[in-house]
Amino acid sequence: MEIKERFLNYVSFDTQSDSYSHTVPSTSKQLKLGNYLVEELKSLGIENAKIDEFGVVYGTIPSNNNHQGDVIGFIAHMDTSPDASGKDIHPQIIKDYQGQKITLNEDKKLYLDPEQYPQLLHLIHHDLITTDGTTLLGADDKAGIAIIMQMVEYLHTHPEFKHNDIQIAFTPDEEVGGGTDHFNVEKFGAQFAYTLDGDTEGEIQYENFNACKADFEITGFNADYAYTIDGGDIHIVEYENFNAFSAKVNIHGRSIHPGSAKNKMINSTRVAYEFDSLLPVHMRPESTEGYEGFNHLHAIQGTCEETTMDYIIRNHDLQQAKKQCQEFIDIAEFLNKKYGYQIIDLTITESYLNMKEALKDHMFIVEQALAAIKENGLDAYCSPIRGGTDGARLTFMGLPCPNLGTGGFNYHGPYEYCSLTMMEKQVEILLHILKSTASK
Repeated sequence: MEIKERFLNYVSFDTQSDSYSHTVPSTSKQLKLGNYLVEELKSLGIENAKIDEFGVVYGTIPSNNNHQGDVIGFIAHMDTSPDASGKDIHPQIIKDYQGQKITLNEDKKLYLDPEQYPQLLHLIHHDLITTDGTTLLGADDKAGIAIIMQMVEYLHTHPEFKHNDIQIAFTPDEEVGGGTDHFNVEKFGAQFAYTLDGDTEGEIQYENFNACKADFEITGFNADYAYTIDGGDIHIVEYENFNAFSAKVNIHGRSIHPGSAKNKMINSTRVAYEFDSLLPVHMRPESTEGYEGFNHLHAIQGTCEETTMDYIIRNHDLQQAKKQCQEFIDIAEFLNKKYGYQIIDLTITESYLNMKEALKDHMFIVEQALAAIKENGLDAYCSPIRGGTDGARLTFMGLPCPNLGTGGFNYHGPYEYCSLTMMEKQVEILLHILKSTASK
């Protein structure tokens, strides 16, 4: 099967995860793709392929070289972001791209213009897949799945290619921070692994943000659990080898009939805007790049009586991340004093740490990937992840796991696209990595 057909098949599955769900996985529709992948893995000779009770797919390609070399793993996630619909995706294929502006949806006036997205100019003569402007594409991370499965098929049809045991895993709920909550590192059995969840085929990523998530609810407190800020006291929960800050903020608005609201009403939505305006403007995602941290207002919904804001807080430097969290605390305290009662309740929960520290004693994993990229005639480079991957948490769980590119860009929305040419090249890079580990 060609990688194009494989990828188009996977994106036909609606696997959007849900950050507000309390089930595991967060949406049952992810299991449909998981079960499909299990059957496909079995058809490609992986007899022990299975999906566990948490929706994680596992499988082993058995060694054919008397177990010489490292046991290596490859991981991608099945879910797509809650930020945009992943249902009824209608991909558009552009063959031999020539640098032109691409029409995604004429009715909506949505275009991929190289002037706005200069990365396109590096993809001249590539075959591209885009959305039709009504959904996301799902390259994050079904491009990663397709690359891994294409590698599996190659090894199945080329038994002469020598390798040690290879572990495969596909996770649910990565986009909502739950991809590794129930990942069984011991069962997986790899000495190290790579996630396929990045951008270009020439990059490897082993530095990620220290991350905090902040959720705000303004007025009646209806969270299942929370920790409040009261008089400058904040309670932070730490989970084993990763950090997770989830912030629930209640702003207790006072809803009064507008005809008699003078000096009585406190509109929670306006307090929400006030809260956001007190955060540094220069630390928004649209104003930052590279190693620069940011505070991202991910979602907001509310009424006069109650408003909910979801933030994520990112920084590569842990001390700077803590400083950003403190700014949230300071703003909450300021508004509580201003309004004369505890109008805001704030909870911050850690998400994950920068895996750079945990990988510094395993840099051979990065070096062998860089060598494999160069052997394929590409410029190899390291870049920081301006987000997170399953690999960040897996690294702190004892499975060193940097991130490789997939050829996808502009994730999580209608401007998403991917390069089939890069995806095909990435399969070759994975095979080169396997070749370099087979004799160790």
